[in-house]
Amino acid sequence: MPILGGAKLTGKAGKYQIGIINMQTDSEKSYPSTNYSVVRVKRDIFEKSYIGFIATNLYNSDKHENQAFGIDFSYNTDKFMNNKNFSVGGYVADNKTPGVNHGTRAGRLLIQYPNDLIDVEFLHHVVGENYTPEIGFVRRSGIKQYMFDFDIRPRPGIPYIRQLWFNPIDLNVITDMEGKLLTRSLRISPFGLFATTDDNFRIDVRNSYEYLEEDFNIFDDVVIPEGDYTWWNYGTSFRSNSSRPVSFDFEYQWGDFFSGERSSLDSGLNYKLNRYFAFSTDLTYNDITIGSENFNTKEYRLRLNMNFSTRLTSRAYIQWNNDDKITNLNFRIHFIPNIGSDFYFVYNHLWDGYQNYNTLFNTAVSKIAYQISF
Repeated sequence: MPILGGAKLTGKAGKYQIGIINMQTDSEKSYPSTNYSVVRVKRDIFEKSYIGFIATNLYNSDKHENQAFGIDFSYNTDKFMNNKNFSVGGYVADNKTPGVNHGTRAGRLLIQYPNDLIDVEFLHHVVGENYTPEIGFVRRSGIKQYMFDFDIRPRPGIPYIRQLWFNPIDLNVITDMEGKLLTRSLRISPFGLFATTDDNFRIDVRNSYEYLEEDFNIFDDVVIPEGDYTWWNYGTSFRSNSSRPVSFDFEYQWGDFFSGERSSLDSGLNYKLNRYFAFSTDLTYNDITIGSENFNTKEYRLRLNMNFSTRLTSRAYIQWNNDDKITNLNFRIHFIPNIGSDFYFVYNHLWDGYQNYNTLFNTAVSKIAYQISF
């Protein structure tokens, strides 16, 4: 939608930080003219912690409105049990839409014990079925989520080895609001290591469960029928030190997949010519068999970074896959005239691989943010 204009106010006074933004868009086709507002207030507490509040409001020319409110907090310390890191944080939020009176709340609790030998994380997340803040993004609603991750990383004193890595359990469980299991992923890493060169290697064993409420069209005419699916697969990965002029990474997985089998490769190559120019390429490849159907999926990505100075940078990103065969180009220039102010120019272009790469869509936008300090 065309942006008519907007204004932003940010600042900090003592222990308080505040941010206010208001933006107005014009109508276009079936989208009405809309006003967006966001207010964010955060207060520092203790040494490394905070408590905050956020409110959003959407109102359009069709008289549709939506409001969301939330409070969040994060408590962080490096003095737990004398000298250990510990943090606990979370949020509670609600949204208001006319005619919707239930299932509009969401909340999360995250507890972390991120230390050198033992690293533990627990998450509990609840998202109501009608939690739909229209200024923002909700990945999945009507769910309860539980996550538990436990890592052991000893320093054995072996030459060239900085740390070993054992992951007895990395569990993610998602149910509906009544407790019916929808998704479960369990990963066990029986062995991994971090080298003194900052390279790392890991072996994984995974168990997955997925409940499909309806048939799933995975690729072309291949359909996975609705139902319950449980499968095991295995993987190994290697990542080299990304600070080198040339670095690379790869991950290979094989095993079952829903009612069939899959082997997959995800690899990347990064090259830094100098401090001004760098590029990277990525490939994701899957060989999948479902029933009597066998197919391959491929996705290629290319990134180019050109940094002319610390205040003038540019980035280009190109992506293609063999499913929709659409080539996507995103190009961005970022200029900082002075500290706190920014100028952006962004160009996007889509080509259709089914129609001799005719243009599907292209657009150019710019943004200017100028800071006035009082």
